[in-house]
Amino acid sequence: MGAITNADYRNINCVETLTASASLRRLRDLGLLEQKGRSNATYYVPTSKLLTGHIKPNLQSSNLPSSTELTLKISGLSSEFPSLSSELASLPSDLQNELKVVGKRVNPEKMKELVKRLCAIQPWKLPELAQLLRRHTNYIRQNYLLPLIESDELEYLFPHQPNHPQQAYRTKK
Repeated sequence: MGAITNADYRNINCVETLTASASLRRLRDLGLLEQKGRSNATYYVPTSKLLTGHIKPNLQSSNLPSSTELTLKISGLSSEFPSLSSELASLPSDLQNELKVVGKRVNPEKMKELVKRLCAIQPWKLPELAQLLRRHTNYIRQNYLLPLIESDELEYLFPHQPNHPQQAYRTKK
């Protein structure tokens, strides 16, 4: 799935809600998990610190599983993206060239067209689009993705879960 929720943690570890919350909060504070979303849409993604196993022994707690045990329990939850260079290479050459010359000031309509063309080829996650377009994720979301979804030109890959950890966007057919 790429993430773990409080409910997932409870199911994996057979613990109560408050225990799961405290453990997830502790893992977040140790820098092993990164918190995303808010309230009942909160989920956690592993950080590079967890994925690489670079954990100082004095930070481990007897109340928490070891980094190896935890890594095994949430294996497959990596949120790291595959290298975008291979994805970029598979794009049509005219689109590659347009992405290479995207500057700081681009006509918003031209940028929306770029987003639609990219999402027509394959679904893209927000961080991937932000990297390709050289913009911050919030800027891409607010100025391009949400308006294109509202105008019915783009759609969510997971339409019933806008906050899904693997959410991606595709051009509506």
